[in-house]
Amino acid sequence: MTQNPSTRSTPVELTHDAVRVGRLTLRGGGAAVLRPWAPPSDQLRQAGFEVSVVVARHEMVIAGARYTVAPDDHSAEFAVAVMQGWQSQGLGCLLVEALCRSARREGVRWLVTDFPDADVRMAKLMERCGFTLLVHSSKLMRAERGIPDHPCAAALPALTQSPSAKAGRLGGF
Repeated sequence: MTQNPSTRSTPVELTHDAVRVGRLTLRGGGAAVLRPWAPPSDQLRQAGFEVSVVVARHEMVIAGARYTVAPDDHSAEFAVAVMQGWQSQGLGCLLVEALCRSARREGVRWLVTDFPDADVRMAKLMERCGFTLLVHSSKLMRAERGIPDHPCAAALPALTQSPSAKAGRLGGF
């Protein structure tokens, strides 16, 4: 008799110094696995995470997030995606927080992403995760967030100027 995976799972805890990977319990009670993703060694400075589940005895990646460190070494562009049907279970925020913690260890101070202005779900996710939304172009939004050395929000004002402010691309939302 096989044990239900959701009864074996424990929630993943992210710590300040490292991202803990392993089994996690989804809001609906199902089990998933958070694991790091690493690019081929000849790629740019990249890192990321994936979340997978087992469906009908086959592993399936249901969510992922990756970042690439910019040439300035202080910012990174990222992307996050969660399959439809697996959204609204906290995976997006979990992955974004994992990226923030990983990027901080690499010395990155800002995470930024651009997305279509019509993507309301992404805008809400970015706001929930503490990002500032800016108008980037006529059809794109930019989300950016400073990454403090410590998880205390009070450290944010001490960070350097945002990549958008440096480039003079600030806009209102």
